Amino acid sequence: MIKKILAMLFLPLIMCGCNRNSDNEQVTLKFSTWGTASEINIIKELIKDYEAQHPEIKITLIHTPQNYFKKLHLQFASKTEPDIILINNQNIERYGKFLITFDDKEFKNVFFHNAIKGLSLNNELKAIPRDISILVIYYNKTLLNNNYIPLPPREWNMNDFLTIAKRLKNKNIFTIPLEDDLFYTYPFIMSNGESPETINIENLKNYSSIDFYKSLSLKHHYAPQNYELGAATGCEFFLNGKSAFLLSGRWVTPKLREYAQFDWDILPFPAGKAGSLAPCDATGWGISKRTKHLKESAEFVNYLSSEKALNKMTSTGIIVPARKNCANSNIFYAPPPQNSKLFITLAENAIPIKYPANYDYTRDKINNLLKTYKQEKPDRETELPIL
Repeated sequence: MIKKILAMLFLPLIMCGCNRNSDNEQVTLKFSTWGTASEINIIKELIKDYEAQHPEIKITLIHTPQNYFKKLHLQFASKTEPDIILINNQNIERYGKFLITFDDKEFKNVFFHNAIKGLSLNNELKAIPRDISILVIYYNKTLLNNNYIPLPPREWNMNDFLTIAKRLKNKNIFTIPLEDDLFYTYPFIMSNGESPETINIENLKNYSSIDFYKSLSLKHHYAPQNYELGAATGCEFFLNGKSAFLLSGRWVTPKLREYAQFDWDILPFPAGKAGSLAPCDATGWGISKRTKHLKESAEFVNYLSSEKALNKMTSTGIIVPARKNCANSNIFYAPPPQNSKLFITLAENAIPIKYPANYDYTRDKINNLLKTYKQEKPDRETELPIL
């Protein structure tokens, strides 16, 4: 019955304008999200617009910019979770069982396939997609040109990357900042033909891709070591012109648009022996099974995932919208980067990985191991492993 109700609510031509409360009592919906200041400003505008159209609905925004899932975990445990929850595919395995199931038949032609797949648990859609993301390489074209280093080709590989890295090192310029974070090792793991789904604390040393990742800073100094990064993020390091490349997602685009004093664009991750691979991730809006306001929650999620609402969020530059007609629009394609379409091409052709239910725990443990990772310094530069 729930699936039939939700399928009707999410038909593209149905707009949620009906007053559901015959007695005109106001319904309050709790809506939980993370996000930057620009994201939250857009969300507040959307809420204000929605409440103006639906005076019988009051939306209480719960913004948790840090430790979002730790707070959400406590809310689920105490049965006090919000009605509507922003969730990502990394946490679907853990929290999907607490969310209602949507009938995905209505969405297959509306949203990208990998966004639907990433937000599904046991082939059941648990959240309506908001965005889809994949890690790419941002590169400083001005820095490379000023140092007479040819720009990397669109279809580049790890040998091309290392050739540029050596030339940059000769000019005392870092190639790329790499943080001690499991998430950013995934393109190295996948492009090397190893499985990110089986990595754990015990077998970390068995991954040659992890050793390669750490060797870029510890052995060969192509990447800055922790003390050289200091309190700066990888994005800030790149923005300050201290590196030619940055491994990141669409979310850094607004910051680069505002602060970058150089010409820049994006490339796919350099291909290793298994090709150019990176994990495809997604976020979306789920609804708690324990909500007392199912129809009202579904109608608000319908509004959030509408073309109008997602175009507003897309205009910030921070997301790759999971809705196809929003992604294939001038709003999203507006440069920089010039090569924006690459985000969509890579994400829709990627292979989503399955994150374990204890992903956050595993990530924290491996991040600590990455910080204390030990390598012996090689005698010659040629000892750098090639993926």
